[in-house]
Amino acid sequence: MAVHTALHAVVDLNEQIEAVRRRMVALGERHGFLHPDVMACSQWLDRLLLEYYSRARNVELEDANMLGIG
Repeated sequence: MAVHTALHAVVDLNEQIEAVRRRMVALGERHGFLHPDVMACSQWLDRLLLEYYSRARNVELEDANMLGIG
């Protein structure tokens, strides 16, 4: 059950990442990619990506442990 919940968290993060990425690109096209709003969006995206990779890794480890290969 924990893996299932953790997997949903990873999927939710992926959706957030895509939304922030689209926003960042739209802002960049409108204001230029060095605009402070674009830079802030990029930093937000970086934080989401780090969280995504951390959670995805945890799901992989939990899967391996459940299968007895971890």
